[in-house]
Amino acid sequence: MDLKTVKTDLIHWVKDLKDKSVLQQLQELKKQHEDSLELSESQRKELDLRLKKYEEGQMHFSSWDEVKDRVRKRHEDDL
Repeated sequence: MDLKTVKTDLIHWVKDLKDKSVLQQLQELKKQHEDSLELSESQRKELDLRLKKYEEGQMHFSSWDEVKDRVRKRHEDDL
């Protein structure tokens, strides 16, 4: 089944569901999923710090070619 079909099937199943305990379990699952998407305070602080450094031009970025060269040089003895 494709994703759209699975979703439609679940929607119809939930719409007709009479079992309160299953509905409560679904609500809890939904809440857990939503809560897992939220950032912790320490994660939020770290992102704010990095955004500030970025906005102030204090961050260094590398091109993909530069990264590949560094990795190759670091591991050329391993090859």
